[in-house]
Amino acid sequence: MDRAAGRREDAAWLRAAWERESTRVLPLAGGRTHVREGPDGWRLALVRPRDCPPDGTRYFLGTDRTGAAYFAYATGRLPAPPTGTARVAALDDGAYPLGDRDHGMLVHATALENWHRTHGRCPRCGDPTEVECGGHVRRCGACGAEHHPRTDPAVLMLITDADDRCLLGSRTRWPAHQYSVFAGYVEPGETAEAAVRREAAEEAGVAIGAVRCVETEAHPFPGSLMLGYEAGAVSSAARADGSEMAAVRWFARDALAHAVRTGDVALPDRRYLARRLVERWYGGPLDPAPESAGAPWTE
Repeated sequence: MDRAAGRREDAAWLRAAWERESTRVLPLAGGRTHVREGPDGWRLALVRPRDCPPDGTRYFLGTDRTGAAYFAYATGRLPAPPTGTARVAALDDGAYPLGDRDHGMLVHATALENWHRTHGRCPRCGDPTEVECGGHVRRCGACGAEHHPRTDPAVLMLITDADDRCLLGSRTRWPAHQYSVFAGYVEPGETAEAAVRREAAEEAGVAIGAVRCVETEAHPFPGSLMLGYEAGAVSSAARADGSEMAAVRWFARDALAHAVRTGDVALPDRRYLARRLVERWYGGPLDPAPESAGAPWTE
């Protein structure tokens, strides 16, 4: 999918694209849409513009290789799906895994819907704003201020020590067996690398040496960009802060695999960057035994 950013300011082209028979639309209502199962797995149940109710707002998502345009359409109610076998789903619904293209479209659309829902008024003067540039800008008619979708950077860190053990933490609001990597938002005037070191010190009492960004993930809840790091601890001294973290534990690979297999430790769902960072360190999938597996968790 080409986001075709150069088309966003061409209002005439966007209007014409909306009328084309080849155009497809992703309806959204509070983050929910329709999906359908096909021979290649679950896909978005896209509709034509004429199938959309009149009360919504459209956001231009881009074009495919054939030049066909794709829009999201935020509305109070979902239109009827194109097939009777469609299911209602949201981005964080693991029951209906989407392919890369459809997942990317839903991330893009969800992020825009979340931003528009909370930015109907100008933060400078308080007057209502209007949607422009295919949903990627809101402009204030009173003071002329132009506002763009907000993206908040956050860091996730897989911490290892000199023995190549990884450090995981269990947050105070989680069940005691749920563990994950450490994470936090980048503060104003702070680099992502500095945020890794600060969060590790605050949450786990660990001093960090070398850090390396290995993967990123768009996470539109409401508008985060997750930056995944590997971080080397200067020493193995660690302690939970007692405020955000209830416990921190070092794991060798065999010990973590055993704990996951028996259900003593539950990791985040594999759809999320936190899980992928852990499995990148481990060198492969970490799965519980069937009799120990519970419902996946998403934090």
